[in-house]
Amino acid sequence: MRRRDLLKAGGVGILAFVLRNLPAMGAEGGSGAVELVLFRRGGGGEVPPVELETVGWAIANTTGAGELIILVNLTDGQPDAEYDVFVDVNGLGNPEDVALLSTNDEGRGTVHLTLDLSNYPPTEDSVDVQVGGDGPDSFASAVTPVALKSRKKAKKKVAKKKVAKKKAKKKAAKKKVAKKKAPKKKVAKKKAKKKVAKKE
Repeated sequence: MRRRDLLKAGGVGILAFVLRNLPAMGAEGGSGAVELVLFRRGGGGEVPPVELETVGWAIANTTGAGELIILVNLTDGQPDAEYDVFVDVNGLGNPEDVALLSTNDEGRGTVHLTLDLSNYPPTEDSVDVQVGGDGPDSFASAVTPVALKSRKKAKKKVAKKKVAKKKAKKKAAKKKVAKKKAPKKKVAKKKAKKKVAKKE
């Protein structure tokens, strides 16, 4: 029985080790995206397993539509191999959301995962996320909180964009009017100069 089938059947291999939290990328700028570092896991019976070298990273973000979107980038896996990549949300595990990541001859590979957060108990402002993978070897990230992006915030952004577009249109219209008026002003100035010249 393949490891993927085991994961789907009983949630085997879901890593739920509570490790250190990693800071949000651009937290001060409010981008909302969070970076998770992927570590290769060592065996030997340690609980949690030893964190060996860094083997990649993942970027997690939420949408106003209630989705969790994750890009997983394995940079130092086994060459020409397949890994079952999974996401553990709020420590519950979700073996149905397993994605297949294939590496090239340099051990590099990328995969996107999208999870519907309505399948998980609601939280106030964030969800705890951990990314892991099993294949010829295993890797996982720390458990990291990812901020929820509410529908209200998403609507506000759309509204702001609309206002910005309207302002841009008004500016463009004013410029057109200004260009039309410019030749008339030149003619008026010439006439004024001619009048002054006649009086002299």
